[in-house]
Amino acid sequence: MAARHRSILAVGDSDLAQGVYTLPAVLAEHGIAAEVHDAHGNGWGLLDPLDGLSAIEVLDRGVAEHPDVDTVVIGFVGVCAVACGPGKLAYGSPQFYDAWDAAARALVIRARLYGLQVVWAVSPPPPPSASPDPPVEDWFSLSMRHQVATTLVDHGRAYASAFGITAADMSQALSDTSGQWQQRLSYDGAVHDVRLDDGVHLTEDGSRRASQWTAATLADLWNRPQLADVV
Repeated sequence: MAARHRSILAVGDSDLAQGVYTLPAVLAEHGIAAEVHDAHGNGWGLLDPLDGLSAIEVLDRGVAEHPDVDTVVIGFVGVCAVACGPGKLAYGSPQFYDAWDAAARALVIRARLYGLQVVWAVSPPPPPSASPDPPVEDWFSLSMRHQVATTLVDHGRAYASAFGITAADMSQALSDTSGQWQQRLSYDGAVHDVRLDDGVHLTEDGSRRASQWTAATLADLWNRPQLADVV
């Protein structure tokens, strides 16, 4: 019997988009036919609108455009350019993390209502902050951006058990054995450039590395009964 064709919706930012860019090819190497429908936004944050739409509305639009979707992969580094600021959420504050976690849960619940299997892509570690300034609760603080992105790696990992879903750990895939950011990684008997010169975005090798982690997660997920509904 032929393997079932898989249809994946990717909802998130540019890091997620680059992390799943090579996913169909990697899955094909393992005999899994799949396509990825791109619903990402460059510089998009979970709490911010994308083209005037909330993350839930972006999910709704993606499902409407691609009714064959059976799996959604979600990933956000931690951008908050619209929802955070004076008179709004203080970036990196307890209230920010509470709002982020609530939005993540709501997005997962919406995806499960569609009957989708849900994977949270744990974002790659951010590059070291070049700012000597201490973190302040402001989106424009480079040191706070680094702190938030680092903290949200842990939040993403926790969502698996908290929401009853699966996590694809792109952070583990793209960090060294100490869990630290690196421009280059040594694996498969060679040294690979996994980051572009900006230190944030991924090279082709970096994308394949992330996709290999995600493909293994998806294969395991698709081969077991769907997890219990979120409560």
